Amino acid sequence: MLIECSECHGRISDQAASCPHCGAPPPGRSGDIKGHQILGMCGAVGGLAIFMITVSPEWRMGGGVLMILGLIGALL
Repeated sequence: MLIECSECHGRISDQAASCPHCGAPPPGRSGDIKGHQILGMCGAVGGLAIFMITVSPEWRMGGGVLMILGLIGALL
């Protein structure tokens, strides 16, 4: 099925990965980063910082867990 490109208004297939005329992603398939990905990466970076900076075993464990959960959240 052909749809209209939101950028150049050319006709493209709804199966196309991008518009062959201008390269824009089709409607509904934008390459935008989602909020949970940003939050997950913030958790991963924060967990890594806690893991690297602290010397307490309990805090290191918590930082490692936060880092792993953040990475999982960013990938989902």
